[in-house]
Parts: sequence; structure tokens; C-alpha cells
Amino acid sequence: MRSKEFITELRNRLQDYLQQQFPTWPAYVVNDLLYKNAKGITDSAELEDWIAGIKKDYKVKRWELVNDMPITLKMFHPSTRNHLIARGVGDDTIRNPNNVTKDAERHATQAAMIQQRGISPEPIVLMKGRHQYYLIEGWHRTIQHFKANPQGYKGPAWVGYL
Repeated sequence: MRSKEFITELRNRLQDYLQQQFPTWPAYVVNDLLYKNAKGITDSAELEDWIAGIKKDYKVKRWELVNDMPITLKMFHPSTRNHLIARGVGDDTIRNPNNVTKDAERHATQAAMIQQRGISPEPIVLMKGRHQYYLIEGWHRTIQHFKANPQGYKGPAWVGYL
């Protein structure tokens, strides 16, 4: 078997397994959020612990794709809003307090894409609590969208209702 086929088979097995563990979650969310984070876990016990933690922390009752979601800083829970501000939303700098890998490059890519194409067609992933939203995935896109549109913007989002 060629190495490319082997890697594809392993990736597909992990994606399928994650989809089985989260059967009501959209494939986009499983792939963009869960698979991206799970692929670095090599120990099966550690993977099971990680999955249990996700199930405990994200008790999603239903998912909805909202194509023109109004995204503003005010909509976010204070923890998300404060983290966005700590990352540089609201000023001209970009900060990386969590030491995200390739952070500057990822911001540059998103900024260039937004400048060329406008609002990204790729959804962000949100969780909706009682009254406010938590940003789960799509931080670089969201930060750059706020840099280009400080008052907010409309874009696609997968929303998990807790």
C-alpha cells in the first residue's frame, strides 16, 4: 500500500469514528473542529478521555447553519469577547497570548483572503448559551473580519445550541 493511501485511510477512520461519537453533529463541525484537534492524539486512552471531555463540555441539543449570521462583539459571552480583544480586535495589533502555531501567517492569509474576496464563505463554529455566543472555531477569520469591519459583519456560522 502506498503511504498516501495509508494516510488517507487512517484519516478517514478517525473522521468516521468521531462522526460516530457525535452522530448529531454536522460533518463540517466534526472535521473542522474535532478531527483537526484529535489527529494529534496518538494514544487511544487519551483520545477517549478527550472525547469524553468534549461531550461533557459541549452538550449540544441541536445544530443550525446560519448563512447570514450577524456577528458583533456584543453578541459574545464576556470570556469570548475578552479573548478576541486580547488577540487584537479593536486595535491595530495582533497578539498571540496562547502561542498559536503559525499565528502571524494564519492572520496574514485570512486578511489577504478577506481583502480579495470579502466575507469568507467558510463558516465559523459557535455555541449558543442562554443569551450569548461562544466562538469555538474560526478565530483567525473572525479577528480579521472584525479588523476589516469593526462594527460587525454578516457571515456563515454553524451554531450549536446548548
